[in-house]
Parts: sequence; C-alpha cells; structure tokens
Amino acid sequence: MSEISIVVVAYNRADSLNRLLKSLNKVNFMNDKVRLYISIDKDEKNIEKHNKVVKVANDFKWKYGEKIVNVERKNLGLKKHILQCGKLTNEYENVIVLEDDLIVSPLIYIYAKQVLEFYKEEEKIAGFGLYSFQRNPLNNLPFYPMNDGSDVYFMQYACSWGQMWTKNQWNKFYNWYENDNNEDFSDINIPSNVKAWGNKSWLKYYIKYVIETNKYFVYPQFGLTSNFTDKGTHSNKRSLAYQCTSYYSMDFIKFRFNELSKSNSIYDAFFENIKMNDYLKLDKNIICDFWGERNIEKIKKENYLLSTRDYDYKIVKSYSLEMYPYELNVINNISGNDLKLYDLNIKSKNNKDKKTNLLKYSYKIDMMSRKQVITLIQELVKDICSRIIEKVKRKRK
Repeated sequence: MSEISIVVVAYNRADSLNRLLKSLNKVNFMNDKVRLYISIDKDEKNIEKHNKVVKVANDFKWKYGEKIVNVERKNLGLKKHILQCGKLTNEYENVIVLEDDLIVSPLIYIYAKQVLEFYKEEEKIAGFGLYSFQRNPLNNLPFYPMNDGSDVYFMQYACSWGQMWTKNQWNKFYNWYENDNNEDFSDINIPSNVKAWGNKSWLKYYIKYVIETNKYFVYPQFGLTSNFTDKGTHSNKRSLAYQCTSYYSMDFIKFRFNELSKSNSIYDAFFENIKMNDYLKLDKNIICDFWGERNIEKIKKENYLLSTRDYDYKIVKSYSLEMYPYELNVINNISGNDLKLYDLNIKSKNNKDKKTNLLKYSYKIDMMSRKQVITLIQELVKDICSRIIEKVKRKRK
C-alpha cells in the first residue's frame, strides 16, 4: 500500500488553520504513521497575522507521526505556493493538499487510500478530488452528478478544495506546464469564466491540462472536505455557498469504485455529462449544454446539441425538466419542452414562447410559498449589493 502524506497550505488565517488542524486530528488513520507538512507563505504586509499562523502551526500537537513546518522567507503567492507543494510528490510519492479554509471528514484518509489503490494505474486520471461539487461554480446553480452505483464521478475540472496527487500525476502536469505554450486559451474548449481567471491561478492551468490531454479528476459523491471560503486574498467574505455534504464517521467504510471506461457519471469542464450517446444511441455525437454556458459557434455541425437554450435548428426530440439529475429526464423519456435535442445540420425556425427556467428547476422554487420566494429575492438582492460595494471598495484602494 502506497504511503500518503498530508500537506497543509497556509497564509495569514490563523483561525482557519487551527480549525483545519483540529479536524485532521479527528481523522481515522487506521494506526498508520502519517506525515503532516504545514507550508506557510509569508505575509509581508501583515507580520502580526503571519506570526499568529506560524504559532498555530508550531504549537499544534500532531498525534500520528512526523510534523514538518515550512515557513517561506518571502511571499510566493498562491500559484507558486501550490506548485511548490505539488513538487513534494517527488519526495513523498503521494500527497493530500489542503488549503487552510477547508475542514476534513474523519474518513478522508480511508477514502484516499482506497481510491488511490483502485486508480493508481489509470493513466487518464490526473488527480483525485476530495471535495464534492454540489454546486456548479460556473453559474452557482446546484449540481447533481449522476449516481451509477459507484461512490465517485469523473470530471475534466481540476480540484483545488482538497486534492491528492501521485508523483506520476503531478510530474506529467508539471512537465506540460513547463513546456507547453500554456498562456494561449483561445482555441481550447474551456468555460469562459475559467479563461478570465488571471495568470496567478494555478487551477486555470490544471484545468487546461486535463482538457488538452483528455484526462479526468476522480470526485467523491459526498465530500471528504468542505469549504468555508473564509475571507482572504481571493474571497471578500465568508460564504456557505461551497459547503458540501460530507461523510462523517469514524468507522471503516469500504467505498465502491467504477472503472472510468465503465462509468456513466463522466463530466466535461462545463459540468456536462459526456455519456448521453450511451443512453440515446443515435447516429451522431451528442454535445450537452444544459447550463447554457457553451459557445455554440465552437460546436461542430456534425453533432446533436442537447440544450435548455432556444436555437433555430431542427428539434429532434424534447424533454421536460422534472427529474434530478437532468440526464434522467432523457433516460426515462420524460416528454416536454425544457430540454431540446437539436440537429445542428438543419436550420429551422422554432417558437420561443416559453423559456426554460433553470433557477426554478434547480432550486425547486415551485415548492416555496410566496413569502419564502420574496424573502429569497430580498436576500439575493442584499448579497448582490454587498458584492458590488466590496468591489468598489477594492478598486478605490
């Protein structure tokens, strides 16, 4: 069985680091000796905050093996810091990397050992997510991955909220990163908001890598980490938006895994299921655009398009949105006009009387009372206003 070390990435959030470290001391390590490596980036602008973080790390009593505290002498920034921590795979073989605003499940180590053992020889796996997406970060709507009987799903979207890399996985990415013309995002089929991230984002490049090399991250159906998004360099305020349902047990669990080639729960970088052909068995490839995030001009005309948007192409078949996830409406042939299968080779003028209400479907708003809907709208408006105010404040600084 391969050894796994834990690497904690910290920067100027002493309380966040303390919360994460306390949760790590509650993990079931099955009597294994586990190395804990705490890497602290230098906060050159606020030495007091920096010193508090260093004190938390040094004072923490790690019960399960060797503890190493690495304190940078100058500020690296998040991108360089993560890249440096990823290189620890060359020394420690397999590393779980955790940023300081996360909390972990007691089952994280048991899961990590099992998922690593099952997929360690699979060349199409670029890493292991320990967080479970239950919200699509491209549009902040709820995301329901298909459950095909396995405890995992696959996605061409790298994970930054708790991830594990092997030496082989990391070095393949890093060699690509060093040698590829990785600043050019113009031709790659990648979400527009990811393209817009600055060059200080390491995640942007890892997502490009998995798309270009046709690899995937393995994600658990329920989280082994959860995210507080504490206020920091890249977030203005704490949010509950990316807290996810997590496993919570101290007992040993045998997780179920499916081979990538046999899974029906595989998603691209747009959080779209790529296995719809297996369900419909049509004469052409199906591209999904449930979220309406794709640039249709980049989709080849030889494909069918399954979309919630209205287009002037021939509608081959249409479905209602009543089941979750959306794929089940197609699989069970739930007829309606919410989700349309277009033949992109045939132009056709279509009625656009009714627009698909993704918000209503995603949040099941029809089950809410009028008072609840009004309250929800008020809270959303307040949140939007506070974000605008924060943005203006940052620009003035």
